[in-house]
Amino acid sequence: MTLRLRRLGFSILAWGAVFASANALAGNQYDQCPTEQPAGATAPVPNANCVADIDSAKSKCAANKGKRADCDTQCQFINDNHVGIWAQAKQILACYNEAEASSAAGAGQALTGDALKDVNTRIANIRNAQSQIQKMLDNAKNGKPPDIVKINCLNDKLIQVRGHTTVAQNSIAALNAAGDNATARHEAARIQILGEKVDTLFTEAQACTGNEASYVGNTSIDVWIDPNIPNDDPTEPPLPLPDVTRPPEASPFI
Repeated sequence: MTLRLRRLGFSILAWGAVFASANALAGNQYDQCPTEQPAGATAPVPNANCVADIDSAKSKCAANKGKRADCDTQCQFINDNHVGIWAQAKQILACYNEAEASSAAGAGQALTGDALKDVNTRIANIRNAQSQIQKMLDNAKNGKPPDIVKINCLNDKLIQVRGHTTVAQNSIAALNAAGDNATARHEAARIQILGEKVDTLFTEAQACTGNEASYVGNTSIDVWIDPNIPNDDPTEPPLPLPDVTRPPEASPFI
């Protein structure tokens, strides 16, 4: 009986040591924080602001790992207990706050001016081309009899245009959500390429129906005249001047 009690006592002491060690490790991350003793507290506790900054910095580092190299460098030692950990936590928070502010500021200025106008014009042309090809296909189907060759040709062009339209709409959504100029320019370039492909498909669709090909975009005409070309028409030479020279006398005796 005495032996069992001794063993039980040793077990209780061992488990007590384990819990004490765990509590000590849990408190190590804040032991560099200044202490304060709130009213009614029986013992000093770490400063609440210090604890909050350290916890927030660790959370930011875990959530944004690999996204910001400059912030990642400061995050390397945040899990270590060292003098100045509170100041480091403040630097980490400032780094991520600056990054978030920069991203938010760039979101509204990602694409403006002529670039944005060109994107909107191309999107309108893409939708207009799809609508026109759909009308041509409907006319081919409603013909008496329906022209199977035209229907197959137009249906092929329409399927491709619809695919490009879907990609363009996704690019518009990505452009509107872009937080930086690089992403916005990438999406704008993609829309430009899609617009050119749709223009080509529209011309091919018109060829399917035998109509004269026309361009769906804005028409631009450049005229250049060689300055060396004479102003007079070489096919219409000027009339000769009348000869006013007096002819010779017919006879000296007259």
